[in-house]
Amino acid sequence: MKTKHILILIIIIIMVIYKIPTNVQRTYNGYMDIGKNQSKKIQIKFNGKIKRNITMQNKITGTLNIDGISMEIQSNQYIVSFTENFKHKFEDDYYTLHQLNNSGSDIGRILMPRNLKMIFGRLSALDEKYNENVYFFAPTDNKDDILNIYDQITGSSLSTD
Repeated sequence: MKTKHILILIIIIIMVIYKIPTNVQRTYNGYMDIGKNQSKKIQIKFNGKIKRNITMQNKITGTLNIDGISMEIQSNQYIVSFTENFKHKFEDDYYTLHQLNNSGSDIGRILMPRNLKMIFGRLSALDEKYNENVYFFAPTDNKDDILNIYDQITGSSLSTD
Protein backbone atom coordinates (compact mmCIF):
# COMPACT_ATOMS: atom_id res chain seq x y z
CA MET A 1 0.00 0.00 0.00
CA LYS A 2 2.82 2.39 0.85
CA THR A 3 4.58 1.80 -2.49
CA LYS A 4 1.31 2.57 -4.30
CA HIS A 5 1.17 5.99 -2.62
CA ILE A 6 4.81 6.65 -3.41
CA LEU A 7 4.22 5.72 -7.06
CA ILE A 8 1.20 8.03 -7.27
CA LEU A 9 3.22 10.84 -5.67
CA ILE A 10 6.08 10.32 -8.16
CA ILE A 11 3.63 10.43 -11.10
CA ILE A 12 2.07 13.66 -9.79
CA ILE A 13 5.51 15.26 -9.33
CA ILE A 14 6.53 14.28 -12.88
CA MET A 15 3.28 15.71 -14.28
CA VAL A 16 3.77 19.00 -12.42
CA ILE A 17 7.40 19.32 -13.59
CA TYR A 18 6.38 18.43 -17.15
CA LYS A 19 3.82 21.26 -17.20
CA ILE A 20 6.34 23.99 -16.19
CA PRO A 21 6.85 26.21 -19.28
CA THR A 22 10.25 26.19 -20.97
CA ASN A 23 11.76 29.54 -21.97
CA VAL A 24 13.02 29.66 -25.55
CA GLN A 25 15.34 32.24 -27.13
CA ARG A 26 16.51 31.69 -30.69
CA THR A 27 18.30 33.87 -33.22
CA TYR A 28 18.28 32.73 -36.83
CA ASN A 29 20.27 34.13 -39.74
CA GLY A 30 17.94 33.89 -42.66
CA TYR A 31 16.75 35.09 -45.97
CA MET A 32 13.66 36.97 -47.14
CA ASP A 33 12.19 36.38 -50.58
CA ILE A 34 10.45 39.63 -51.55
CA GLY A 35 8.19 39.32 -54.58
CA LYS A 36 9.71 37.75 -57.68
CA ASN A 37 12.91 39.76 -58.02
CA GLN A 38 14.13 40.85 -54.59
CA SER A 39 15.81 39.11 -51.70
CA LYS A 40 17.38 40.20 -48.45
CA LYS A 41 19.48 38.62 -45.69
CA ILE A 42 17.83 39.03 -42.30
CA GLN A 43 18.11 38.10 -38.66
CA ILE A 44 15.07 36.55 -37.00
CA LYS A 45 14.74 36.60 -33.22
CA PHE A 46 12.25 34.51 -31.29
CA ASN A 47 11.70 34.90 -27.55
CA GLY A 48 8.95 32.80 -26.02
CA LYS A 49 7.74 29.88 -23.98
CA ILE A 50 6.81 26.29 -24.71
CA LYS A 51 3.97 25.04 -22.56
CA ARG A 52 4.02 21.27 -22.62
CA ASN A 53 0.83 19.25 -22.61
CA ILE A 54 0.52 15.53 -22.04
CA THR A 55 -2.45 14.93 -24.36
CA MET A 56 -2.13 17.76 -26.92
CA GLN A 57 0.60 19.31 -29.03
CA ASN A 58 2.76 21.68 -26.98
CA LYS A 59 1.79 25.35 -27.15
CA ILE A 60 4.32 28.02 -28.11
CA THR A 61 3.75 31.70 -27.38
CA GLY A 62 6.17 34.56 -27.74
CA THR A 63 7.55 37.49 -29.68
CA LEU A 64 9.06 37.27 -33.15
CA ASN A 65 11.27 40.07 -34.49
CA ILE A 66 11.91 40.19 -38.23
CA ASP A 67 13.29 43.08 -40.27
CA GLY A 68 12.38 45.71 -37.67
CA ILE A 69 8.89 44.33 -37.08
CA SER A 70 7.99 42.83 -33.71
CA MET A 71 4.89 40.69 -33.30
CA GLU A 72 3.23 38.37 -30.81
CA ILE A 73 2.70 34.85 -32.08
CA GLN A 74 1.19 31.63 -30.75
CA SER A 75 0.97 28.05 -31.96
CA ASN A 76 -2.13 26.42 -33.26
CA GLN A 77 -3.56 23.72 -31.02
CA TYR A 78 -6.03 21.22 -32.35
CA ILE A 79 -9.01 20.90 -30.05
CA VAL A 80 -11.10 18.18 -31.62
CA SER A 81 -11.26 14.99 -29.60
CA PHE A 82 -8.89 13.25 -27.25
CA THR A 83 -7.75 10.79 -29.92
CA GLU A 84 -7.28 13.49 -32.60
CA ASN A 85 -5.39 15.76 -30.17
CA PHE A 86 -3.16 12.89 -29.11
CA LYS A 87 -2.56 11.95 -32.76
CA HIS A 88 -1.43 15.50 -33.66
CA LYS A 89 0.90 15.57 -30.65
CA PHE A 90 2.91 12.65 -31.98
CA GLU A 91 2.40 12.84 -35.76
CA ASP A 92 3.01 16.54 -36.46
CA ASP A 93 6.72 17.17 -36.93
CA TYR A 94 6.35 20.95 -36.83
CA TYR A 95 4.50 23.72 -35.03
CA THR A 96 2.16 26.02 -36.91
CA LEU A 97 2.38 29.47 -35.34
CA HIS A 98 0.07 32.39 -36.04
CA GLN A 99 0.26 36.12 -35.69
CA LEU A 100 -3.06 37.46 -34.49
CA ASN A 101 -4.40 40.99 -34.68
CA ASN A 102 -6.42 42.66 -31.90
CA SER A 103 -9.66 41.03 -33.05
CA GLY A 104 -8.06 37.57 -33.08
CA SER A 105 -7.85 37.27 -36.87
CA ASP A 106 -4.91 35.35 -38.33
CA ILE A 107 -2.57 37.77 -40.12
CA GLY A 108 0.47 35.57 -40.47
CA ARG A 109 1.63 31.98 -40.46
CA ILE A 110 4.96 30.48 -39.41
CA LEU A 111 6.20 26.89 -39.44
CA MET A 112 8.90 25.60 -37.07
CA PRO A 113 9.99 22.00 -36.57
CA ARG A 114 9.73 20.60 -33.06
CA ASN A 115 13.46 21.08 -32.47
CA LEU A 116 13.06 24.81 -33.38
CA LYS A 117 16.22 24.75 -35.53
CA MET A 118 14.49 26.19 -38.63
CA ILE A 119 11.76 28.68 -39.38
CA PHE A 120 9.65 29.49 -42.45
CA GLY A 121 6.73 31.84 -42.82
CA ARG A 122 4.81 34.74 -44.22
CA LEU A 123 3.41 37.69 -42.28
CA SER A 124 1.03 40.37 -43.50
CA ALA A 125 3.13 43.07 -41.78
CA LEU A 126 6.09 42.19 -44.05
CA ASP A 127 3.80 42.05 -47.10
CA GLU A 128 2.57 45.56 -46.25
CA LYS A 129 6.08 46.89 -45.62
CA TYR A 130 7.33 45.78 -49.05
CA ASN A 131 4.02 45.83 -50.99
CA GLU A 132 4.86 42.29 -52.13
CA ASN A 133 4.39 38.72 -50.99
CA VAL A 134 7.27 38.18 -48.55
CA TYR A 135 8.44 34.78 -47.33
CA PHE A 136 11.21 34.28 -44.79
CA PHE A 137 13.40 31.24 -44.20
CA ALA A 138 16.16 30.37 -41.75
CA PRO A 139 18.82 29.27 -41.28
CA THR A 140 20.08 30.18 -44.72
CA ASP A 141 21.82 32.95 -46.57
CA ASN A 142 20.82 32.02 -50.12
CA LYS A 143 17.72 31.24 -52.11
CA ASP A 144 18.85 27.72 -52.98
CA ASP A 145 18.47 26.58 -49.36
CA ILE A 146 14.85 27.79 -49.19
CA LEU A 147 13.42 24.71 -50.85
CA ASN A 148 15.44 22.41 -48.59
CA ILE A 149 14.24 24.19 -45.44
CA TYR A 150 10.60 24.05 -46.52
CA ASP A 151 10.90 20.37 -47.47
CA GLN A 152 12.55 19.51 -44.14
CA ILE A 153 9.94 21.32 -42.07
CA THR A 154 6.80 20.17 -43.89
CA GLY A 155 7.83 17.07 -45.80
CA SER A 156 6.37 18.55 -49.02
CA SER A 157 7.79 20.55 -51.91
CA LEU A 158 7.62 24.31 -52.50
CA SER A 159 8.06 26.11 -55.79
CA THR A 160 9.47 29.65 -55.64
CA ASP A 161 9.31 30.31 -59.39
